[in-house]
Amino acid sequence: MWSNKLKQKMAAGEVAYGPFVRMPGPVSVELAASAGFDFVIICQEHSALDMETTEAMILGALACGITPVVRVPEANGANIHRVLDIGAHAVMVPMCNTAADAKVVGDNAKFGSFGRRGVAGFSRGDSWGALPVDQAIVNMHEEVLTVVQIETVEALSNVDAIAATPGVDIVFIGPLDLSTALGVPGQVGHPKVIEAANRVVAAAEKHGKQVGIYCGTAEDSLFWAERGIKMISSGLDTILLQRAYADLRKVLPNGLGKQPNASY
Repeated sequence: MWSNKLKQKMAAGEVAYGPFVRMPGPVSVELAASAGFDFVIICQEHSALDMETTEAMILGALACGITPVVRVPEANGANIHRVLDIGAHAVMVPMCNTAADAKVVGDNAKFGSFGRRGVAGFSRGDSWGALPVDQAIVNMHEEVLTVVQIETVEALSNVDAIAATPGVDIVFIGPLDLSTALGVPGQVGHPKVIEAANRVVAAAEKHGKQVGIYCGTAEDSLFWAERGIKMISSGLDTILLQRAYADLRKVLPNGLGKQPNASY
């Protein structure tokens, strides 16, 4: 039997932080865990990650005690079933525009009378058969989180119905796509984007759902944490690494420098 640490932390009223990762392999996941993050979002949508690599990254997360969330490319049963069977503790689906889209997510992540997820049997998702089937199903049903992303004007117009959909646990704000959809691309602090995000928060709170958001900076993360959002994705591994490289290169001379210090 396993438990979802991300779910536990939010239920306790605490804010959970974690980056998106899309560099293939478990190292980014391990580094996030070593830095003290609560979860990682393994991104299949905007990367070349295949299922085998995704599985290795999930294993890295589980070994390090950090919650593995997998963002699949789109909402369909095959995508959702597979990542949950190989051990994801949460599945995130992008571009969820309607209650019907949200229902696909909930249905395919939940079992029996709650949905239509297939019972794989003897998979990592059900602890390799360590529990009787009925207990394993209850455990997975209670612990798996579903995350639907609000990223378009259409989604905003339907956000109340999306948040009300059974089987949806977290409504996740995608500020970059929202800013583009609202005609202010990249301006995630624009009043239009802030107002849209506040609409998502209000709808989620109305229906007893948690809220998530992506933040590119620590300042934005703190801004939204102060407004009650409990799942905050802070940063993306490729961006963080590129910026660190760029900052280092800026201070390096083009010619010969002084004798290097022997210590790091």
